Amino acid sequence: MDILLLARKGMSQRKIAKRLGLSRNTVKKYLKNPEFPGIQAGIRKRKSLLDPYHDTIKTWLEEDMDYMASLSIL
Repeated sequence: MDILLLARKGMSQRKIAKRLGLSRNTVKKYLKNPEFPGIQAGIRKRKSLLDPYHDTIKTWLEEDMDYMASLSIL
């Protein structure tokens, strides 16, 4: 069942949380802002510490024929 539907039926936030297996804080947030539930901040991809060295590492791997690493990870 939907959180909003249960709330309209008069069920308390605590009972809704228990019935749906959610945190009371989650129910409270959803009732406060029903238009956009879920994560509001975008997920940012973190840069690697090796990004500045990407070209150097790729060159080393291409030069060393005995090394068996995959270039696809770079």
